[in-house]
Amino acid sequence: MKYNVEKMIAELCPTGVLYCEMGKLAQIGTGKSNGNEAEDNGEYPFFIRSPIVKRKNCYEYDEEAIIIPGEGGVGDIFHYINGKYALHQRVYRIHFTTKDVDTRFMYYYLSANFKVFIQRKAVNATVTSIRKPMIEQFLSPSPLSPSSKRSSVFWTHSPTSRQNSWQNSRRDGSSMSIIGMSC
Repeated sequence: MKYNVEKMIAELCPTGVLYCEMGKLAQIGTGKSNGNEAEDNGEYPFFIRSPIVKRKNCYEYDEEAIIIPGEGGVGDIFHYINGKYALHQRVYRIHFTTKDVDTRFMYYYLSANFKVFIQRKAVNATVTSIRKPMIEQFLSPSPLSPSSKRSSVFWTHSPTSRQNSWQNSRRDGSSMSIIGMSC
């Protein structure tokens, strides 16, 4: 499904957005379960490497997150969850740890933009496969608001540090970067 995310950003964030590597905004990791642990009448959602959500009687996480496969269906399969769930060992969870990021919005943003990004970085054998550092490098938008700016942050036209670089996308098409000690 294609979403007009750029239009949403322009309407909802008229002052622009900051872009930060997802690894600085979220906990990213895989589950511990195997696909054969699915139970037909399980109590909790069990995310495997498929658009079909299975069930399981125990859970591993209780949170709001985006779920993506680590192989097979990469860039095509996205799930949103808010609650208890189990996760396959080759499926990634993206749990945002900052209040400045709306997980539901990021679900749509990833759905619209992640595939193009990951196709440049993915490992291709018989099945496309991704790794945690690839997901961590994906640039994620965050509203440009007074609460996002910290005293340790300063504006620059040419980032000199990869440790923390934010990019401010402005309405006129130009961009600036913010460098600081933490996102």
